[in-house]
Amino acid sequence: GARGGTGASTIIFDRGRNAACLSTGRCADSALTSLSNALTSAGYTVQRRDTLVPFRNIPAAVKTIVVWNPSVYLSDKEMNELKRFARGGGRLVLIADDTTSLGGSLNSTLNVVSDFGYRLGTYQSPNYTDVACGAPATLSGPDIRSHQITNTVASVLISCASELFTGSNSYTLLVTGQQIVAAVSKIDLTPQSNYGD
Repeated sequence: GARGGTGASTIIFDRGRNAACLSTGRCADSALTSLSNALTSAGYTVQRRDTLVPFRNIPAAVKTIVVWNPSVYLSDKEMNELKRFARGGGRLVLIADDTTSLGGSLNSTLNVVSDFGYRLGTYQSPNYTDVACGAPATLSGPDIRSHQITNTVASVLISCASELFTGSNSYTLLVTGQQIVAAVSKIDLTPQSNYGD
């Protein structure tokens, strides 16, 4: 079948693009037990990448790739592979937050995620300020916007996040204090013109 299409049941947790949250344990396996268990119970297989593995020839069995706090840029070949993956129905989840508390660089992570968004055509640009930092808060009601991703979601616990500036292909998912902290976008499937690494 097509990459990421019907029947795909593998989810990749990619923390190998120098994710500071892996070294501190914030996105280590022990911190993701509930998420991993929920995915496994739903019939998915979770694969983990904790060292840098270029995106090449993504198998048809992969449904979703979750990239935690990347601070390593993608080559044009990798971007084209992600576009092919999306064309086949695959999903890409980018998680970027203030990593200064994790021993990493906020600017490094947000610059890389901004580059992801710009080159994938979604243009979700993170702001360089913290949103809702401090005690964890529960988002509910109108703070969770209606979308197929948020169907049946009544509340979301959030501690610290980066504000997102969304583009024309973006749809807001989570809002706190009038600031967007999560969104979904359509990927521009047009390949990069430069095919070099």
